[in-house]
Parts: sequence; structure tokens; C-alpha cells
Amino acid sequence: MASGLTPVYDLPYPLPSDPVNVAGDVQALASRIEAILPELTQPNTKVTVKNGSASSIAAGDPVYFSGYSSNQYEVTKSNATVGSTMPAIGIAAQSIGSGSTGDIVISGIVDADLNTNAYTIGQPLYVASGGGLTGTAPVYPDLAQQIAIVLKVSSSTGRIAMLSAGGGSTSGPITWGQLKVGL
Repeated sequence: MASGLTPVYDLPYPLPSDPVNVAGDVQALASRIEAILPELTQPNTKVTVKNGSASSIAAGDPVYFSGYSSNQYEVTKSNATVGSTMPAIGIAAQSIGSGSTGDIVISGIVDADLNTNAYTIGQPLYVASGGGLTGTAPVYPDLAQQIAIVLKVSSSTGRIAMLSAGGGSTSGPITWGQLKVGL
């Protein structure tokens, strides 16, 4: 049986003095990997930010970085009609009142009890004209930024996957592990 352990995750590996036990060594390694996998595949990456606008930001609203003050990133709702509010860099994970702090998801699954009944699983979502999300790509002169895809359709427990900031590509920073956690 493998008797060596890696320093960070204590993954077993055989030492030169260990007897050969391929099946046992592989089984021990697989068991340990299963135990640490949840901490390695976090469902999303969040950043705590401050709402820098006079309006509330709703859970599920796309946002852009609008400033930085007092060691705090500030965000405001993105709007496909207003070029200065684009590109969106994240989606609010919760409602954030004016001047309050909250989390935005910049990579991964947004499961903020969203209403996704208007969409279908796998449907691309865009920053909407006027703010929020839409299942229809805005047309010129509005800016079309695909920012998410629908993972779960529900009136209160919908889930979406955040794509790469800057959007337009379904090959953003979503991993297969994140999608499996989000389903």
C-alpha cells in the first residue's frame, strides 16, 4: 500500500520501499481524490462589491465595475443600451441595495433563487436593453453581450451559468465540474 503523502492534500503515492499493490494504491488514491474534489471544484467564484448607484441591483442582474473607493470595488447595473455600462463583468448573486455590499458571481453558477420560467434549458442569456437579462440578443445600436446560459428552469429556484466576462462565447470559464454541480 502506498505510504507517501503529498503535503497539501495528503494524496497517497508509493515509496520505493513499498510493496507493489497497484489495485490498492489506485483505490486509495481514488478514494482520497473523491474526498477532496468538492473543495477543488467550487461551483462559482464570487467577489464582494458595493452597489455604487442610487438604484438597487436585483439578484440575477448583470453588473459592470463602475469604481473603486475605500478599498471596495463598486458595481452598477449593466444596460445593453448604454455603452459605458458594458461589458458586464458579473451577475448579482443577491439583491444589493444602493450603497450596500453584496456578492457578484464572476465565474460559475448563479443560483440566487432566480425566476427562469421565461427560458429553456441551454438557452443563451444576454444583457438586456434597460438592464437585467433577456433570452433575445439585443440588436444594433444596442450592444449584444451573451453572459450566461440557462441550467434550470423554475419560477423560484432557477440556475444559470455565468460565461466569460466580455461574453459572446460559450467557452468561458465554466468547467464541466461547475456545470455538474449546477444541475
